[in-house]
Amino acid sequence: MSSAFPYLIGRIGLTDRWSIQLSHVHKQRMEDGAMVLWRPRFTIWLNAWTNDQQQSVEARKQHFAKSADPNKYDEREQQTDDGRLIYSYRLREEANDERVAALYGFVFSDSGHVQLSLDFDEESDAEIAYATLNSVNHEPPALADCQIYSQFCYASNMVTIDRIPVDYMVREATERPRDSGWQFFSGRETQEYVDDANNIQLVPVAFVAAISPEIIPHLSAEPGTQWERRDDSFVPA
Repeated sequence: MSSAFPYLIGRIGLTDRWSIQLSHVHKQRMEDGAMVLWRPRFTIWLNAWTNDQQQSVEARKQHFAKSADPNKYDEREQQTDDGRLIYSYRLREEANDERVAALYGFVFSDSGHVQLSLDFDEESDAEIAYATLNSVNHEPPALADCQIYSQFCYASNMVTIDRIPVDYMVREATERPRDSGWQFFSGRETQEYVDDANNIQLVPVAFVAAISPEIIPHLSAEPGTQWERRDDSFVPA
């Protein structure tokens, strides 16, 4: 993944109303007026629209269903308890790479809709694609400022390599613009282990959040704070 684009994970904002849940670390860019979220072998293209014409959800859905490629298949429609209508279909297109049939989806509400195209190389990723589509809703993003995901942190190899969940996290003050000040540990490290610089890595915060999503709500905490795990959440240490 190129470092020229920001990292994102968790529930992120698409507009002031719409958000999406990313279960994996993605990069973000804007291209041809669309937001593009991608990771190796998986790409999401998104556009959000307001309902300026005050059309019903069903009328807008019918418009896209009728104008879609006639070769579409596996059409699905779901009405959610919170008033969203999710419409999707698969479409196999000619490509020079290894992509399987793409998933095209629309998430409608009274105020507007989000249009998504999800391209992936493995059919096993279809389940993730559907879950990502279904996650688009009006929930607030996990963090108001997602830039911290692209900032760097120090993390124990027990977290980054052994993938042991974070048990202790501390944020120190820093003046380096790309340094978040965060340090993450599994809680199993000895002092001797921590004193060995080879056991600590400098990585983007998003990489640690992918291993321990429970840290996400606390990433905006002020420098000088410490947090420790209690069951599935963190409390001040």
